[in-house]
Amino acid sequence: MTTRFETDIRLEIVVLEDDPVLLDAITAELEQRGLAIHPFSRSQPALEKMLDDLQISVLLTDIEIREPFPDGPRSDLQGYDVVNRLYEQAPQRPFTAVVMT
Repeated sequence: MTTRFETDIRLEIVVLEDDPVLLDAITAELEQRGLAIHPFSRSQPALEKMLDDLQISVLLTDIEIREPFPDGPRSDLQGYDVVNRLYEQAPQRPFTAVVMT
């Protein structure tokens, strides 16, 4: 069953996933459902986008981010760190965080 969001407002989502295959698959699936997706494989640019663009209401993030994927070291800024920084740097900014493992 395919669900499509039918509203005048297009939901915007930042997707943070270090695995390029998963990032492409998630992006394609969500775009097919009519959502505006901003895909990122690195934490800092994803955080900056969330802080700068108030139209984005959802952060869909992997917990562990490796740069470069798959054998690189863990990023200094993991998925849960991005969520925490958003709460710290923009406590009044409404958003929904969805964490993937």
